[in-house]
Amino acid sequence: MNKEQKQRKRNFLEWLFEEVDEDEKDSDKEGEYEIEISLGQIIAIIVITLLFVFWIIFSYTKNPGVGWGKISFSPQGYIEQKIEKNYFQDETCLINSNFSDGLKHWATSDGGSVFPDSKSKAILEKKDFYSAPYALKIKTIAPANRYFYIKKDKSDVINNPYNYLETDHWLGILPGVKVRGSFWYKGDIVMLALEGLTHDGNWQQIKAFTGPKTDVWSKLEIKTEIPEICRAVALSITINQAKDMPLPEVLIDDVELFIE
Repeated sequence: MNKEQKQRKRNFLEWLFEEVDEDEKDSDKEGEYEIEISLGQIIAIIVITLLFVFWIIFSYTKNPGVGWGKISFSPQGYIEQKIEKNYFQDETCLINSNFSDGLKHWATSDGGSVFPDSKSKAILEKKDFYSAPYALKIKTIAPANRYFYIKKDKSDVINNPYNYLETDHWLGILPGVKVRGSFWYKGDIVMLALEGLTHDGNWQQIKAFTGPKTDVWSKLEIKTEIPEICRAVALSITINQAKDMPLPEVLIDDVELFIE
């Protein structure tokens, strides 16, 4: 440390504490200072530190829907802040439901923290589709494989699709409404499921339906009513390997989820 740096350090300490020993101010040999801090100054430093920490928390949890600076570490509070009340109020259908924009708005839990060993390959099929221009071809490598619609305008990996802390695939919905979910598929056995997220952050499966193996384009559909305890829903597509059968491969197209 040179003399100019030492002088800057002295000036800063004098400004902060105003109690630097005058005998040490001209010393440039050791760079050590004896500082006398009163109890009041210690309390002031602690208070300032706590205020800074709370300011960070307030900034992180700021949300117009719940009021500026409202803090809640409960699952219900987090859900209220991070998930819209009704996704279907502004979106009447799923975005990129026919994969015309590639894999945007679609995610998998393959390789995430809950299903680290699952592996599959999702590619756009340009020749065999239900409606132009593409279908999604899912090739299973290590089943089971799960795909979800997400609100993000990109493809992604979901670490834990059953956790309320990951909100991209949870669509806010009003309880009691009737919904219809469907897609067209061709290939091996596939399951369509509507997952539910309760107000207190728990997961439940609202309804699921499995489609048999088919060599022609077929529609898989579920209809259900949203339970009162549900705050949000997620649409999932699952492909698994049947016993003593080769690894499955499925084409998916025209995925829908809407309020009836």
